[in-house]
Amino acid sequence: MRDTFVHRMIRWYKRPNKSFVADIVESLLVIIPTVFLIKTFVFGLYQVPTGSMETTMLVGERFLADKMTPFIKAPQRGEIISF
Repeated sequence: MRDTFVHRMIRWYKRPNKSFVADIVESLLVIIPTVFLIKTFVFGLYQVPTGSMETTMLVGERFLADKMTPFIKAPQRGEIISF
């Protein structure tokens, strides 16, 4: 079996005799880019800034928007689209 880059990285990450600080730093180096990618391409948390949506949503109300659905299906009548 070939020793791929991913296998080497996993072995390096799970190495023994790792300090607590090194473990935290390495975890953050994985978690922060993952969260960034999810917030950029998958989901977004937004807040309604003005009263333009008052019949549907109140000013200051927060909502979670799915960013992947427009690539799967076209928007339907009655759905909320955020810009």
